[in-house]
Amino acid sequence: MRYRLARANQFDVVGGVSQAEVDVLAPVAPGDRAYVVQTWIVRLMTNRLAAGGLSIPPPLLSRTYQVLSDGTAAAMQARKVSYIAFPFPLRQLLALLLSVFMLVAPMCIAAFMSSLALVGILSFFVCLGYTALNETAAEIESPFGLGANHHSLTVYMRQFNSKLVKLLDLTIPDLGYQPPKDTKPPAGASSHSPPGFRPLTPPRMAPACVGAGVIGSSSEEVGAVPAAAPTCGRSVKIMFDDDTTHSIESPRIGPVCA
Repeated sequence: MRYRLARANQFDVVGGVSQAEVDVLAPVAPGDRAYVVQTWIVRLMTNRLAAGGLSIPPPLLSRTYQVLSDGTAAAMQARKVSYIAFPFPLRQLLALLLSVFMLVAPMCIAAFMSSLALVGILSFFVCLGYTALNETAAEIESPFGLGANHHSLTVYMRQFNSKLVKLLDLTIPDLGYQPPKDTKPPAGASSHSPPGFRPLTPPRMAPACVGAGVIGSSSEEVGAVPAAAPTCGRSVKIMFDDDTTHSIESPRIGPVCA
């Protein structure tokens, strides 16, 4: 039985365990071996950083230490749940109260009902519900173990090791993408603009006085009305970069040209 329990709680280690590591971990208590291995990882990272390695931004490196610290805190919480049992006096009190309830509940139900069959059925299901609730609470108080309702920690660890092995595989498939060569973005576009992007050039607008037969873009040509305000006519002439002109209707919002 002890051999089966040991086999059920073991899992593979990525890269294997050397004899030197076995000699160091053998005298350590089983509950402290994970913390010893974590100190090895932290020391290796610190020594590598002091030697000029791990050339990554400091925020990313600090997150690595933070994740290791979070793992230690989670392990301590799991150890509390595993080591600290439910208080024995409270457990006995709950068992006593449940026994009293199973004796009193049928009598209370029978006092309000005359059918013996219905009293028996209701008493059975009421007592069954409270007993099942108590057993469920007992299972939740001990989440670690080898039972059907316990967490499969060894399965979780095997899955995590499988992800680590895939993470260490640096093979990148050929996705068929080739970046364009000798291409320069158009004027006004950045290097991150999509292909075929052309910046919009605002058209040049000039006021036109059609009512008096005068078309121009300077204040001398349209009288005393400024060139930037098309207020002296009914249409506005728009001149584009390709030397084409278009006229659009404009409401009378200013003095009319004489």
